[in-house]
Amino acid sequence: MRVIAIDSATDILSVALKAEEGWSEASLDMGLRHAERLLGLVDSCLAQAGIRRSDLELVACAQGPGSFTGLRIGMAASKGIADALGIPWISVPTLDALAWGYDFFDGAVAPVIDGKKGRVYSALYLSGRRATDWLDLPLADLARLLDTYPRALVTGPDAELFRSSRRSAEAL
Repeated sequence: MRVIAIDSATDILSVALKAEEGWSEASLDMGLRHAERLLGLVDSCLAQAGIRRSDLELVACAQGPGSFTGLRIGMAASKGIADALGIPWISVPTLDALAWGYDFFDGAVAPVIDGKKGRVYSALYLSGRRATDWLDLPLADLARLLDTYPRALVTGPDAELFRSSRRSAEAL
Protein backbone atom coordinates (compact mmCIF):
# COMPACT_ATOMS: atom_id res chain seq x y z
CA MET A 1 0.00 0.00 0.00
CA ARG A 2 1.26 3.49 -0.87
CA VAL A 3 0.77 5.74 2.16
CA ILE A 4 1.83 9.31 2.76
CA ALA A 5 1.87 10.66 6.33
CA ILE A 6 2.04 14.27 7.48
CA ASP A 7 3.00 15.50 10.94
CA SER A 8 2.61 19.22 11.52
CA ALA A 9 1.89 19.10 15.27
CA THR A 10 5.17 20.68 16.38
CA ASP A 11 7.89 23.02 15.09
CA ILE A 12 9.20 20.06 13.08
CA LEU A 13 7.22 19.50 9.90
CA SER A 14 7.57 15.90 8.69
CA VAL A 15 6.30 14.00 5.68
CA ALA A 16 6.92 10.30 5.10
CA LEU A 17 5.93 8.01 2.25
CA LYS A 18 5.87 4.21 2.35
CA ALA A 19 5.27 2.10 -0.72
CA GLU A 20 6.13 -1.33 -2.07
CA GLU A 21 8.85 0.36 -4.12
CA GLY A 22 10.49 1.88 -1.03
CA TRP A 23 10.07 4.84 1.23
CA SER A 24 11.11 8.45 1.58
CA GLU A 25 10.88 11.08 4.25
CA ALA A 26 11.62 14.74 4.75
CA SER A 27 11.58 16.97 7.82
CA LEU A 28 12.10 20.67 8.37
CA ASP A 29 12.59 22.42 11.71
CA MET A 30 11.44 25.87 10.73
CA GLY A 31 9.12 26.94 13.50
CA LEU A 32 5.43 27.05 12.86
CA ARG A 33 5.55 28.11 9.20
CA HIS A 34 4.30 24.80 7.83
CA ALA A 35 1.91 26.24 5.26
CA GLU A 36 4.87 27.59 3.27
CA ARG A 37 6.58 24.23 2.77
CA LEU A 38 4.13 21.36 3.35
CA LEU A 39 3.09 20.63 -0.23
CA GLY A 40 6.69 21.03 -1.39
CA LEU A 41 7.75 18.35 1.11
CA VAL A 42 4.96 16.08 -0.13
CA ASP A 43 6.15 16.52 -3.71
CA SER A 44 9.75 15.92 -2.65
CA CYS A 45 8.85 12.61 -0.98
CA LEU A 46 6.86 11.51 -4.01
CA ALA A 47 9.73 12.38 -6.35
CA GLN A 48 12.31 10.57 -4.14
CA ALA A 49 10.18 7.42 -4.23
CA GLY A 50 9.35 7.77 -7.93
CA ILE A 51 5.62 7.83 -7.20
CA ARG A 52 2.92 10.12 -8.58
CA ARG A 53 0.21 11.61 -6.35
CA SER A 54 -2.34 9.54 -8.25
CA ASP A 55 -0.51 6.37 -7.09
CA LEU A 56 -1.26 7.09 -3.42
CA GLU A 57 -3.76 4.82 -1.67
CA LEU A 58 -4.00 6.36 1.81
CA VAL A 59 -3.22 9.68 3.49
CA ALA A 60 -2.43 9.82 7.22
CA CYS A 61 -2.08 12.86 9.41
CA ALA A 62 -1.02 13.54 13.00
CA GLN A 63 -4.11 14.50 15.02
CA GLY A 64 -2.37 16.11 17.97
CA PRO A 65 -1.89 17.23 20.59
CA GLY A 66 0.30 20.04 19.38
CA SER A 67 0.17 23.43 17.76
CA PHE A 68 -3.44 24.29 16.93
CA THR A 69 -2.48 26.15 13.76
CA GLY A 70 0.04 23.51 12.69
CA LEU A 71 -2.53 20.75 13.16
CA ARG A 72 -5.14 22.66 11.14
CA ILE A 73 -2.65 23.11 8.28
CA GLY A 74 -1.69 19.44 8.25
CA MET A 75 -5.26 18.21 8.49
CA ALA A 76 -6.56 20.57 5.82
CA ALA A 77 -3.76 19.68 3.40
CA SER A 78 -3.98 15.92 4.03
CA LYS A 79 -7.77 15.87 3.77
CA GLY A 80 -7.53 17.93 0.58
CA ILE A 81 -5.06 15.49 -0.96
CA ALA A 82 -7.20 12.49 0.03
CA ASP A 83 -10.40 14.10 -1.22
CA ALA A 84 -8.84 15.17 -4.53
CA LEU A 85 -7.54 11.64 -5.11
CA GLY A 86 -10.68 9.90 -3.81
CA ILE A 87 -8.68 7.84 -1.30
CA PRO A 88 -9.10 7.23 2.44
CA TRP A 89 -7.78 9.61 5.08
CA ILE A 90 -6.94 8.71 8.68
CA SER A 91 -5.59 10.58 11.67
CA VAL A 92 -3.10 9.15 14.15
CA PRO A 93 -2.63 10.39 17.73
CA THR A 94 0.69 12.23 17.76
CA LEU A 95 1.79 10.86 21.13
CA ASP A 96 1.05 7.28 20.02
CA ALA A 97 3.22 7.81 16.94
CA LEU A 98 6.05 9.26 19.03
CA ALA A 99 5.95 6.29 21.43
CA TRP A 100 5.73 3.70 18.64
CA GLY A 101 8.75 1.44 18.40
CA TYR A 102 9.70 1.60 22.07
CA ASP A 103 7.72 -1.48 23.11
CA PHE A 104 11.05 -3.22 23.84
CA PHE A 105 11.83 -0.76 26.66
CA ASP A 106 11.24 -2.26 30.10
CA GLY A 107 10.01 0.91 31.75
CA ALA A 108 7.73 3.88 31.20
CA VAL A 109 7.99 5.72 27.88
CA ALA A 110 6.86 9.35 27.82
CA PRO A 111 6.79 11.28 24.54
CA VAL A 112 6.94 15.02 25.21
CA ILE A 113 5.51 17.90 23.18
CA ASP A 114 5.94 21.45 24.44
CA GLY A 115 2.53 22.81 25.40
CA LYS A 116 4.07 26.24 26.09
CA LYS A 117 3.89 28.24 29.33
CA GLY A 118 5.70 25.54 31.29
CA ARG A 119 3.31 22.75 30.31
CA VAL A 120 3.81 19.65 28.19
CA TYR A 121 1.60 17.18 26.37
CA SER A 122 2.46 13.58 27.15
CA ALA A 123 1.15 10.12 28.02
CA LEU A 124 2.81 7.10 29.58
CA TYR A 125 3.34 3.91 27.62
CA LEU A 126 4.24 0.53 29.11
CA SER A 127 5.27 -2.36 26.85
CA GLY A 128 4.05 -0.43 23.81
CA ARG A 129 0.58 0.35 25.19
CA ARG A 130 -0.75 3.65 26.42
CA ALA A 131 -1.16 3.35 30.20
CA THR A 132 -2.58 6.83 30.91
CA ASP A 133 -4.98 9.27 29.37
CA TRP A 134 -3.51 12.13 27.37
CA LEU A 135 -1.71 14.44 29.76
CA ASP A 136 -1.49 18.23 29.69
CA LEU A 137 0.54 19.09 32.76
CA PRO A 138 3.46 21.08 34.11
CA LEU A 139 6.83 19.56 33.28
CA ALA A 140 7.60 19.15 37.00
CA ASP A 141 4.46 17.02 37.42
CA LEU A 142 5.56 14.74 34.58
CA ALA A 143 8.97 14.40 36.25
CA ARG A 144 7.32 13.40 39.54
CA LEU A 145 5.14 10.87 37.71
CA LEU A 146 8.13 9.34 35.94
CA ASP A 147 10.01 9.14 39.25
CA THR A 148 7.45 6.53 40.36
CA TYR A 149 8.85 4.11 37.76
CA PRO A 150 12.18 2.29 38.17
CA ARG A 151 13.08 3.10 34.54
CA ALA A 152 11.78 5.82 32.26
CA LEU A 153 12.51 6.98 28.73
CA VAL A 154 11.54 10.45 27.55
CA THR A 155 11.25 10.89 23.79
CA GLY A 156 9.66 13.19 21.23
CA PRO A 157 10.57 16.51 19.65
CA ASP A 158 10.69 18.33 22.99
CA ALA A 159 12.39 15.69 25.14
CA GLU A 160 15.25 18.14 25.67
CA LEU A 161 12.88 20.26 27.79
CA PHE A 162 12.73 17.40 30.25
CA ARG A 163 16.50 16.98 30.41
CA SER A 164 16.96 20.75 30.83
CA SER A 165 14.42 20.87 33.66
CA ARG A 166 16.16 17.96 35.45
CA ARG A 167 19.54 19.71 35.20
CA SER A 168 17.99 22.90 36.58
CA ALA A 169 16.46 20.99 39.49
CA GLU A 170 19.78 19.25 40.22
CA ALA A 171 21.56 22.61 40.28
CA LEU A 172 19.28 23.96 43.01
